[in-house]
Amino acid sequence: MKHNSSARYDIALDVADRLARTCVTKEVSLSLSNSNSNQLNQYSAFRESVSLAGGYPGLLLLFLALQKRELSGSVWDNAIHQCVMKIKEIVERNGLSDLSLFGGVTGICFALELAAEKEGRYTRMFQTLQNFLLQKVRKDLIDPLFSNVNNNCPSFSRLYDAIQGVSGIGRYALKNLSLPPFHSLAIDIAKTLVLFCLPLTIDGKQVPGWYLPATDPLNKKHHIVDGQKGNFNLGLAHGITGVLAYLSIAALNGVIVDKQLDTMRLIAGWLREKGDRQWPSSISWQEEVEDLATPKKPSRDAWCYGVPGIARTLFLTGKALGDESLKDFALASFQEIFTRPRAEWQIPGPGLCHGIAGLLLITNEMAKENRIKWLHDQVAQLEALLISQYDESSIFGFRDIEVDINGNSVLVDKAGWLEGSAGVALTLLTLSELQSSTWNLPLLIYA
Repeated sequence: MKHNSSARYDIALDVADRLARTCVTKEVSLSLSNSNSNQLNQYSAFRESVSLAGGYPGLLLLFLALQKRELSGSVWDNAIHQCVMKIKEIVERNGLSDLSLFGGVTGICFALELAAEKEGRYTRMFQTLQNFLLQKVRKDLIDPLFSNVNNNCPSFSRLYDAIQGVSGIGRYALKNLSLPPFHSLAIDIAKTLVLFCLPLTIDGKQVPGWYLPATDPLNKKHHIVDGQKGNFNLGLAHGITGVLAYLSIAALNGVIVDKQLDTMRLIAGWLREKGDRQWPSSISWQEEVEDLATPKKPSRDAWCYGVPGIARTLFLTGKALGDESLKDFALASFQEIFTRPRAEWQIPGPGLCHGIAGLLLITNEMAKENRIKWLHDQVAQLEALLISQYDESSIFGFRDIEVDINGNSVLVDKAGWLEGSAGVALTLLTLSELQSSTWNLPLLIYA
């Protein structure tokens, strides 16, 4: 094995080359000789989309990052241009209905903005999409949230979370605070989320505003059915932690509205009460409202759910509030991850969302900010673990691990940014750079 800095760059380069040839120029066949089940096949080929999480915008971020490192800047020009043209083609063919950061217009704008800055082109397309976002976001997301608050109705997670809702879209607005329309949008989102966190009265009981009814698609997915009471989601990806992350990052960037800091204290205090250095994915209605102990197991130690995302968010909240005790609690909770056996982390795959790369990125940032050698040692071990999962026989260089309908673990080829090889390659590149990157801002773990 080469020295890590060389190995990580060479692996990222190989992954990008595979993705360019397979997903963009289609010079490599997508047939998967190792795919012997329908459950695996549906995840194993790159599906053309404009999703930042799994489509062309995520690949574009990787090609742009590599172009930045090449002095000539010419090696990745074609891949970058082809990605942009693919996005344009899909948008013109299918139209736009999803405004989100991870699956829709905001994610496209995030990637295209970086391409326009580096290439000096694509500006017209980028500005058209930005204007579309600004025209639609209040009507489609902010107004429904506001209406729900006024009518004492719980809101579905797709309105407010980081993946689909205004917390993620707000992160893009914070990146563009120098533009008055986005500065105004960032303020409006902060105001709306503060109102969203006001208590609701459900069945005569006062409950936190982030109550998630059984009818929410997230709860349907996890088999919480109509007639049951629903729950309170803790995830950075889909729950109240994502709201807290936005409010904290906004405050650190100078966007502070009335009662925002109090709301941040409220959420942070609630999260501290729900976790003894570990957190479940959600808190049941019975436990939160009826004060009945219910069985719950700690979530996986990932970006999306569990200690890494929650502890990192609480640390950012502590920074924004000037609360050293909260920062100390967050750091201690985070460090305890590494006192547990790796099997208990429940993150066998390499990806950003629920894999090693996501934990590695957060650990790297916590180590840098706190200047703790022990955490830097954990970064080195996680990096080695991630590199060890590189597989030359994989179409995209890395394989995620999924559980099929029979409960068996299967290896899955994924190209994308959030769960696939593009995000892993970008993580490896980030560890090779002295300057901070911008590709990872959608994860809401950086101010």
